[in-house]
Amino acid sequence: MGCFDWSNLTKCLKKYSPFLMLGYFLFVGPVFAKEVLPGQTTIVDMSSSDINRIICPEPVQDAVYSEEKGLSVRYVGRDIFVKFLISDQIKPVPAELFLICDGDVYSLVLNPMEIGLQTVQLSSGIKKRITTNRALFAGLAYEEKISQFIQAVLTNRLPDGFRVSTVGGELPFFRQIKLDLRRIIHIEGEGLRIKEFRAELIGDSPVTLQEKDFLKKEIVSEPMAISIEAPYLTSSNRVSHILIVERTKQND
Repeated sequence: MGCFDWSNLTKCLKKYSPFLMLGYFLFVGPVFAKEVLPGQTTIVDMSSSDINRIICPEPVQDAVYSEEKGLSVRYVGRDIFVKFLISDQIKPVPAELFLICDGDVYSLVLNPMEIGLQTVQLSSGIKKRITTNRALFAGLAYEEKISQFIQAVLTNRLPDGFRVSTVGGELPFFRQIKLDLRRIIHIEGEGLRIKEFRAELIGDSPVTLQEKDFLKKEIVSEPMAISIEAPYLTSSNRVSHILIVERTKQND
C-alpha cells in the first residue's frame, strides 16, 4: 500500500516525516501556486486524484467543509491534507474549505483538476511577514542571514515571512543548457528576493556551471549570492537548480 493511499496517510507521515522536514518533495512536483490570504475567498486548483497539501502559518485550529461534495480533510500541526473521494456515485466538484489558523479564517474554493498533487501555502499578509522575518533573523550577521535564506529554499521549509510567486518560462541565453525561471521568493522586510532556476543539459556533452555564468543583466540586477546545486552536468546527471539572492527595492 503506497503513501498516496488516503487510508495509509498517518502511517506514511510517521515513516517519512524526516524526509518531509528535509524538503523531500522539492523540485519533484509541488510548487506554491499563489498567495492565499485570510479574509478573502481564493480559488485554488487541486489534484482530483492525489492527496494535496495546504500549509498554515500557524497550527490549524479547525477545518470546516462539506463531506457531501466528496471532500476528505485531515490536519496535523500546520499541515492540512485534502483529497477528493471519487466513486461511481461521486464525481469531483468544486468544494469550499474554511481553515482557522491562529484566529485567522481562510476561505478557499478547491477546484478539482486532472493534475499532480498540489501544495498551497497560506499567508498572514505583508505586515505579519515582515514581523515574522525580523523576529526569525534578528541579530544574525548579513552573510548568515543569506545562508539561512538559501537553506530555507533548498529544504522547501519556507517561513510565513517568505512570499512566493511562480513565474515559468525559458531564458534563451545558453546553447548547452535549457534554463527556466521557476519561482521567485520574496523576503519581506529584508530587501531581498531569491530567484530559483532549473538548468537542464542539452545533448550529451558535459557542462560545468559557474557562478559567473549567471551574472547576466537579463538574469539578475543586484546579485548578493549564488548557489548551484550540481555544478557539473552530464548525460547521467542532466539537471541542476540554481538559487540567486538578489537585492531589490522594498516594494518590489
